[in-house]
Formats: sequence, structure tokens, C-alpha cells
Amino acid sequence: MTEELTFDLRYKKNDFSLTLKKDTTIEELQKKVEEITKVPKNNQKLFFKSKYLKEPKKTLETVGIKNKAKILLMGSTFVEIAQALTSKPIEKEEPVENDDDSNQESFIEKEIHQKILQKGLPQNAEVGVSNKSYPLPQNSIKNILDSNGQKVQLIFKFDQDQIWVGSYSSTKKISINSIQSVISQKIPGQEGYSVLGFKMNRSGNSVIWFYFVPSQYIRSIKNAVMGDWQQI
Repeated sequence: MTEELTFDLRYKKNDFSLTLKKDTTIEELQKKVEEITKVPKNNQKLFFKSKYLKEPKKTLETVGIKNKAKILLMGSTFVEIAQALTSKPIEKEEPVENDDDSNQESFIEKEIHQKILQKGLPQNAEVGVSNKSYPLPQNSIKNILDSNGQKVQLIFKFDQDQIWVGSYSSTKKISINSIQSVISQKIPGQEGYSVLGFKMNRSGNSVIWFYFVPSQYIRSIKNAVMGDWQQI
């Protein structure tokens, strides 16, 4: 008899417990996920340890899923898609600039941010791309700056509901559940890069800031952390 696995599925800050056989394929998992979340199989993106599970014939065992593992689901139900498409007239493809919180009061001009931005683009920074949206890299987003001007990397540990902020000397772990919202603004004159903030409370007086984050990852970061409706 094939052994069963019990693991968690995380979707929009909701956790679902699943018990399936080890030899269950990713395609069969997607069908089960559709039953639970109403997200159609073709709209699903499943991630395990930050890796996109895109090979439908592989089994839970072959991709390394074990008991107490955590899988992240990105995607939207037909109802959410219909609401999004009918909420305003469709004239043309919506530009990715909307991921930038430019409709809010500009925070990027404040002195605390300018001090870091004046340090300039970190050495070996990834090439930033404006007006494009890329999936999160499998490993990390490297060579960005924290609020102390120190070079760090963001490591997305979705199986642990955490984001790790790694530097040469230490690693700080941020609970995804503790993040209330994610804000960003593009850097003027360097629109391929953005200032990114994780708001840790609703009042907004506790924010973890990052600088020179490649703009092509902003939408995917917001989607992964907050579970907002976005097609990535």
C-alpha cells in the first residue's frame, strides 16, 4: 500500500491541509487543489521551496514533498478574473507601472530614502527591467540594499512562510504572516529599479525597506506575499 503524505497548501494567507499518496502526480494534485480553492487547474502556479512545480507527470515523492511540507498556490478563480475584467473598460493591455504605488504620496523623496539611494546601484546588481513582470527567481534576489545601506539578498522560503534577509554577517527571518502590506515606488531616472517596503503594521510606522530591487520582480513579490489577483 502506497504511503500517504500530509502537508499544507497556502493560498491567499489561508492554509489547507491535504493528505495524498506519495505517488500522486502534480496534475492530480492540481485537480485536488481546484476542488478546494476553485482556482482552475490551468490558472494555478504551485511552488515548493520556491521552485515552480510545472512538470505534471512528476509525483509528490519525486519533487521532494514530505509530511508537514508547505506548498504555495498562486492563481485566481474564474469569479475573481471575471470581476477584475468587468470592473473597468478594457481598452488596452494594462501596463506594469501599476505595480508602482505612484497614486499614493511619494515616499521616495524622503531623506531617509535619499541617503541610501545616493550610495548608488550596488556592485553586481541584476539588470533592472521596467514595465515587465518576471516570476521570482528560484534562489534569491541578490545585491540589493537594506535600510542601513548594507548589501543583502531576499530569499523566499515559502515552505516556512518566511522571507530571509541575508547579508555577509547575518540572516534575518521575516514571517510572511506578519506583513500587512507591500508598497513600492520606482526610482526616478532608474525605473528598472524600485524601493520596496514591507509594512509590518497597519499604521505604516514600521516598515522594512529595500533599495534597488529589480522592478521586474515587484508584481511577483506582491502576489506571493499578499495573494492579490495578478497574472504573472
